[in-house]
Amino acid sequence: MNIALVFRNSRKETHEKVISSIALVFRNSRKGNLEYCPCLQKLMKRQAKVCQQQFIGYKKKEKGGRRAMNMLGCQSSIGRDGGEQFIVLGESCYYKGVIMHEMTHAVGFFHEQNRFDRDDYITMHWKNIEPGKELDFQIQQKDVLTTLGAPYDYGSIMHYGPYTFAKEPKQEVMTPKYDPHVQMGQRDGFSELDIWKINTLYGCDSGPPPSPSWMQYLSSTIKITTPSQTPSRTSVSTKSTQKTTPVPGLPGKPTVLVNVFPNAVRINWEKPDSSEQITGYIITYKLEPDGQPMKILVSPNKLAYYLNTYTTHPGRRYTISVAAVTNTTVGPESDPTTVRSACSHDVYLDEGTYNQIHSPFFKYGYYEQDVICQWKFTAPERQRVNLTFRHLNIDGGPKGCTNDVLRIGDSDDFCNIPPTNGYYLSKGNKATVTFMSRPGPSEVKAGGFDMSASAEATAFNISWHPPGRKGETPREIHAGKF
Repeated sequence: MNIALVFRNSRKETHEKVISSIALVFRNSRKGNLEYCPCLQKLMKRQAKVCQQQFIGYKKKEKGGRRAMNMLGCQSSIGRDGGEQFIVLGESCYYKGVIMHEMTHAVGFFHEQNRFDRDDYITMHWKNIEPGKELDFQIQQKDVLTTLGAPYDYGSIMHYGPYTFAKEPKQEVMTPKYDPHVQMGQRDGFSELDIWKINTLYGCDSGPPPSPSWMQYLSSTIKITTPSQTPSRTSVSTKSTQKTTPVPGLPGKPTVLVNVFPNAVRINWEKPDSSEQITGYIITYKLEPDGQPMKILVSPNKLAYYLNTYTTHPGRRYTISVAAVTNTTVGPESDPTTVRSACSHDVYLDEGTYNQIHSPFFKYGYYEQDVICQWKFTAPERQRVNLTFRHLNIDGGPKGCTNDVLRIGDSDDFCNIPPTNGYYLSKGNKATVTFMSRPGPSEVKAGGFDMSASAEATAFNISWHPPGRKGETPREIHAGKF
C-alpha cells in the first residue's frame, strides 16, 4: 500500500524536508534501530510497507491527489482502506511525534482513549470537550477495536493529553484514575507498548506485552481483581513493600508486581538490596484456599516469570511471593500478593451460535472449588440473547442455589433445574452469565454446566382499527420478527 502525504499550502522544499524527516523517524525510532516494524518480510506480504518508508510524496498530477489539497489539520484513515491512501499533514503537523501518530493510525490503530475499557482507567469530563470533538473520545466496541491483550497505556503516542480539545483550557478533559502524575499525550516517540502492539498486529515475534510505567509504580493500596474482566483486558494486582536495609549477609525483601493476562499470571519483581551476590530467586505460589505451596527457582538475571493459568486453574485465586537467594542463604519472602486468574469473555453475537460456555473442566465431569467465571454477551440492536442449556448439574446446596450457582443477569440463579423450555431470553440485547463455586472441603466437585448463546430477533405484532369502527376488536394484520 502506498500512502500519499498531502500538505496544506505545501512547497516543494518544505515537502521534501518533511519526507526526509519521516524516513528518519522510522530509521531512528529506537536508538538507531528500526524497531517499529522489525520483520519486513511479513509486512511485505501484507502489502503494508511502512518499514520500507514507502510513504510517497504528493504530486499534483497524481490521480486523486488534488481533492485533498485544501484539507486542514492532521488526519489519517485507521488501517488500510484500499488503493492510494492519504495522510493529511497541515502546517502545524510538521513534528516527528505528530507524524508518527498519524502514521500509526494508518497502520491500523485508534486513539488509546477509544479503547472499550477506557472508563476503567480514565475519568471523562464530557462537559469540557469542545463541541464537535466528542467523536475523538468515543469508545469503540470489541467488534471494531482489539486491545491485543495489552494493558492500558497512558504513555502511548496514540493517547490524547488531559487538556486536549478542552473548552476551559485550565480544566481537564481526561483524568487518569491510577496515577495523577502520569504523562498523557506525549509526542516524543513510541512507548514500549506502542512498539509491542504494532509488531503483534503484523505477526512479528514480539513476546509478552511489557508493563507500562503506571503499573510498575502503583502504590500498595491499588488492587483491581474483579470477575468481570475480559480476555482482551489486563487486570492488575499489586502488593508493594518498601525497601529496607538488609541484615548483613541476608538479601532484602523484593518488591513484587503481578499482572493478570488472559492465559497467564505475570510476576515481576525488583532486585532487592543485598550485601552478597544474588544467585537466583524463589517464586512461591499457592492455589487458594487449601493448595500446597509450590516453589520455582529462576536465574538471577530474570526479574519476571509467567505462570500459565488458562489450562490449569482458570478463575482461581493464587497467592504469590518472591524471595532472593545467595550462595549462603535465602532472603525473606515478599509480602504475599493474591490475584484471581482470568476466566471471562466478552462475546458479540453477530452471527451463528457461540458454543464455548461451560464450567472449566466440564468435559472431564467435574469443576473446581472457589472459581469465578463470567461471559458478557451483546446481540445486535433490536435482538435478544438466547441462552440454551445443554447440561446443568451444579451443587447448589441444601437450600436452593445458595452454594454454587450459575447466575444470569443480577438475580436469576440456576443450579440443577434449567429454565422453562431449556432456554433463557434476555429482555434487551445484552446478557451476563456468571458461574461461581464456593470454597469447600473438596478441591473438585462432580458435575458442571454447558450452554450455548445466539442472537434471536425480537418478535412484534401490528394491529389496527378499521376506519370508523373504533369499538371493534383490533385486527392483527402482521406478525414477525425484526
